[in-house]
Amino acid sequence: MKKPYIVGISGGSCSGKSTLAYKPREKIAQRYLDTVRYRHDEFVEPTRWHADIVLNGTFGKCKGVPAVVAFIQSQMSAAL
Repeated sequence: MKKPYIVGISGGSCSGKSTLAYKPREKIAQRYLDTVRYRHDEFVEPTRWHADIVLNGTFGKCKGVPAVVAFIQSQMSAAL
């Protein structure tokens, strides 16, 4: 069984939270592609190539944190 996604919607009064929450999935997906994905491609993707380590969600929480800890420890050991 596929695990469901949990989507958090935040914003001020009259910002469109309820409207967005009740739209069909297709419209939400289109809004994501039009807004969030566009900004992600513009700002996040170009900078991730300069990062020393990138966690993209494929590890999950159980493996992601140890991966970061191991990376930091290796960097600290190399600095000594």
